[in-house]
Amino acid sequence: MLENETHIQRQVDIFITRNSFQTLTNVFIADPTCIDLVQCALTTTAHAMTVVTQNKTQSYIKSELKDDFIPLVIETYDCLHPCFDSFLISCVHASIA
Repeated sequence: MLENETHIQRQVDIFITRNSFQTLTNVFIADPTCIDLVQCALTTTAHAMTVVTQNKTQSYIKSELKDDFIPLVIETYDCLHPCFDSFLISCVHASIA
């Protein structure tokens, strides 16, 4: 768990280490039927995924980490965030290093 000055805890699900540089990932499933998201989700494709990705990224940025952060957000109806591409590339680079 990582903790910032306001004592908000964040769970890092996957660490990828390459040349003493770490990539932190947090996996989250966004539910577009959530009461806070459903109105916009009805008219905007992948709205829940976008909102959750922004919130996760801001949460990790506020902790002033020097490592890279990749939010792996999946919407419950099969929508993957483009960050999955970055994650897969990081995995490939780590495996051949």
